[in-house]
Amino acid sequence: MQIYLEDGRKLQVALDQPNSDGLKWSEVNQWKRGRPLRISFSQASGPTVIDVESFSQLPIIGGFDSTQSPHPLDRLLRQNLENSRDSISIEETYALNTQRWDSEIDRIYDVAAEDIRVREFVKKAQVSWKLFWENQIKAAAELHTLPTGTMWRIRQSGFVHDFTRSHALQLLALLEPLVLTQAKTSEDDHQTIPSATSTPNESDYACPDTFHGKPAQVDLGSSAEARNFRTELTNASKKPADFAGFYVAASWGCGSPCQQWALIDLRDGKVYFAPFTTSLGGSYSINSRLFVADPSKAVTEFRKNEATPGDFPLQTSYWKWQESEKKFSKIE
Repeated sequence: MQIYLEDGRKLQVALDQPNSDGLKWSEVNQWKRGRPLRISFSQASGPTVIDVESFSQLPIIGGFDSTQSPHPLDRLLRQNLENSRDSISIEETYALNTQRWDSEIDRIYDVAAEDIRVREFVKKAQVSWKLFWENQIKAAAELHTLPTGTMWRIRQSGFVHDFTRSHALQLLALLEPLVLTQAKTSEDDHQTIPSATSTPNESDYACPDTFHGKPAQVDLGSSAEARNFRTELTNASKKPADFAGFYVAASWGCGSPCQQWALIDLRDGKVYFAPFTTSLGGSYSINSRLFVADPSKAVTEFRKNEATPGDFPLQTSYWKWQESEKKFSKIE
């Protein structure tokens, strides 16, 4: 189904899906012109349209382009590039957004694999994509090391980003024929898609060791993007460790409501940016490597109080900190 916005954009949305709040075509078709809607994005649910009046959301499966109707991740990239002050920060901004697109690709593959009719083919395609992506990136890296100068490193970062983004948008468009038939198949075959695994617990990712001693000064040079948030990171580095034994979880606003996150290692002061944002904060502990983005309790409370929805859909997601690789990975 297409939704026409007053600024001329046409977005393809999916109805009768698990993350469409059970909305039917007949309900959406009754929406009057001028009804307030928001375009939103989260790592857990991808791009969605939020109906401000009912707080219902519809997954977007098409209609994005780079000019008239940019994807929310395109807007985030543009905003962060405007704040980048040198070539290193530009490279890291591209790298961070590439991680976000990569997570979006994994999410789309997972959504497609929920349909038992195509699950085997989707899983094979995902493995093939990973191998193809790695080979393309290696080839591009070799080509961009032939000339000298920082411009070529930026071009390499931009190429990797655009290459990953392109595949994500192509995959999103491929979901359309799938979601159009999912509801009918479920009714005809009386099949139930297995639910996700049980909710992750902090004890599953226990971190018994904790930081003791004098914390190191925050190293703003360890991440080029850190320079853009000097005040927030410096203030956070003065707090005691509160995540995964040795880290301070720092956050600051990036919209309404939106929080960006980074970890500060109190042992050496290095900064590691999270590949996700939140709308209602996070839940975490000094004794665990588990980070819960937009905790379910906060989401329930938000909806119960009928607060005005912000720019991001409210859906809980779970992330584990990988100490050896110094990065977050999503728990599916």
